[in-house]
Amino acid sequence: MVDALCARRVMPGVRCLRLMKHTKLFWFAIALVFLAASPVLAQRDVGEALALRGKVRDIKFVSNDPNYVDLEIAVDIEFVNTGAKPIIFLKPQTEHEAEIFWPGAISLSLAKFLAERGGCNSAIWVQAHLPSISTAPEFREMAKRLDQPSPPPDLTRVLQPKESWVWQTTAFLRFYAKTMSSVYSGHDLAWEVIGKITTPLWMRLDYEVWSLNLQRADKGLRDRLRKRWKDVGLLNIQPSLITEPIELRLNNTSTAAPNNGMHPTPRQHASYVRF
Repeated sequence: MVDALCARRVMPGVRCLRLMKHTKLFWFAIALVFLAASPVLAQRDVGEALALRGKVRDIKFVSNDPNYVDLEIAVDIEFVNTGAKPIIFLKPQTEHEAEIFWPGAISLSLAKFLAERGGCNSAIWVQAHLPSISTAPEFREMAKRLDQPSPPPDLTRVLQPKESWVWQTTAFLRFYAKTMSSVYSGHDLAWEVIGKITTPLWMRLDYEVWSLNLQRADKGLRDRLRKRWKDVGLLNIQPSLITEPIELRLNNTSTAAPNNGMHPTPRQHASYVRF
């Protein structure tokens, strides 16, 4: 009887000890998950803090094919560090060397809030031109040039909090002159429709920063550099960056499409893909 009473008094304590034990294990597991996720969270912070804002400087109509209307748009893209820590990012290279800041996709929306929402369903026109898989030596060479004790100034840029840097570049847009039934979709309108829009459009440019081919050249490079350069700043290792919506006015008289359609051919990238 005494043993039974003692057992009744002891057992709740044992249960508490077991509960505490499991609680400690629970919080230990939570801590491990948080530590594992911290690089991802840090990168999300970098992505949110590094803003790309653009302004159109000039628009040219360039085409020698009556089936298409080609636009060459000069853009100033301002990189702004809106966060509280320095940010390191790969600097755009001439002719997109090693596909750094390759112009992967362009979208047009009717309203700014639609462009901010993102996604194909928010756009009236989407264009993508993606590079092919390659094992060319230029990617291994670029990986070696990046693999330095500190960020190489010719390949990277460090932005202090609230600091900005402007990159002047050109975006190339190709429209079908007339809507073709075989390729028509709700976000692939032809110039015969888009050219008649009198209100501003909102353009977003999506750039591949760490191209797949550069990542394949040295699979551990991004993580090594992120850890090695952490005393300098937060390294952006996100594969791509997208601009905030950029106002695009196609109805200006100075940018009106010519009647003859005969103009120099724009610089050719990879094959165009529309969704």
